[in-house]
Amino acid sequence: MSMSAVVQHLKVLEASGLVRSEKVGRVRTARIVPRALDTVDRWVGEHQTRLECRLDRLERYLDADARGDKEEIMSQRTVRHATIVIQRSLRHAPARVFSAWANAEERRSWEVPGTDW
Repeated sequence: MSMSAVVQHLKVLEASGLVRSEKVGRVRTARIVPRALDTVDRWVGEHQTRLECRLDRLERYLDADARGDKEEIMSQRTVRHATIVIQRSLRHAPARVFSAWANAEERRSWEVPGTDW
């Protein structure tokens, strides 16, 4: 990463209040603002809780709809966004989980609009 890219990133972090910097002579020192990270932690926690609730409803829907398929079980799949990792194992075949997630009619059966998004 170039020095100018680092400086740009630090400016964005400083503008958001996550970092404070000070310049003494030719040296600029940046420090994390711990209290600002509390806000980030709350935001991540809320979104993680919302996603977990959605996945719980999906799993209940799939359990209720199970046909006794002996296909491969979907496990240890990971949802990643930036550095946030939410991992969930479902006792259903990947194709069945994808169908319940991607098919609009099925999705309406388990996803309750407005309750967590």
